[in-house]
Amino acid sequence: MRVRIGRATAIIYWTVLGVFSAVAQTKTTETATPSFEVASVRISDEVRRPTGERFWGETTGRVSLEHIPLSYLLMHVYDLRPDQLSGPAWLAVDYVDIHATVPAGAPKEQIPLMFQSVLAERFKLRFHRQPYTARVYDLVLRKGGPKLKAPLPSEPQTETAAKAAGGGDQEIMTKFGISKMTIADGIVHYEYPAMTMSDLAEFLSGGLLRDGPTAMSVLDATGLLGPYDVLMDISASDFPRPSFALPPEGASEPSGASLLDSLHKMGLDLVRRETQSEKFVIDHIDPAPTPN
Repeated sequence: MRVRIGRATAIIYWTVLGVFSAVAQTKTTETATPSFEVASVRISDEVRRPTGERFWGETTGRVSLEHIPLSYLLMHVYDLRPDQLSGPAWLAVDYVDIHATVPAGAPKEQIPLMFQSVLAERFKLRFHRQPYTARVYDLVLRKGGPKLKAPLPSEPQTETAAKAAGGGDQEIMTKFGISKMTIADGIVHYEYPAMTMSDLAEFLSGGLLRDGPTAMSVLDATGLLGPYDVLMDISASDFPRPSFALPPEGASEPSGASLLDSLHKMGLDLVRRETQSEKFVIDHIDPAPTPN
């Protein structure tokens, strides 16, 4: 089954998710022994509108992933940049729902291994790794230094509280904190009140640089440590097409001038370079999970 989403849903999808860091990695699926207490894995309903739930178990003890591409799940579980994942194109357009319970007392560092067990057992995932030369962007400071403001003190917020207070898709809890988003006249306005430059680099890698010639990873090279207020106004045309696929082998420059304009206003820029990396090559993966 192939499930495709429209541009507006893709924008919200990447906002909700951003790009996360998995703590643990393994070289082969056979070593991933921790498992969820119980797990339900299904192909997403083609006509049902996604709920937007994205609970990964780290803070709630439960996993509730609605309408998530297999490519994104793999990147999260194996701590991959977009350019490191090599597999069939349908991984980016086939969506699954995963609901699971984390065993009581299990350390959060084991949760990625539990997802790896799901992929190995339910999708028969097999893979190998190989070295390659990656093309990446460095997020750097422009001449004149940063033009960023330190965030005001605020109360800590949880996924559950943020979802209740969010009022729909305009205010959402992400890995990078509370995101406020508005869409008007083809422009998506983001507000992240306390985002590190490392998180900003991950955010850019996770969605805004995945389409066509801009499919490369972004690495933080600013040297800035603290969180800052991050404001971005980005044209909807900068976002992935509805049928976005896995990134190609090569890439050139960021396509959307609005993305660079937003970075320049913060005293930031993107500089392309090559680096030695490791490719995650999928040898086999079933397009549908074994029945629950």
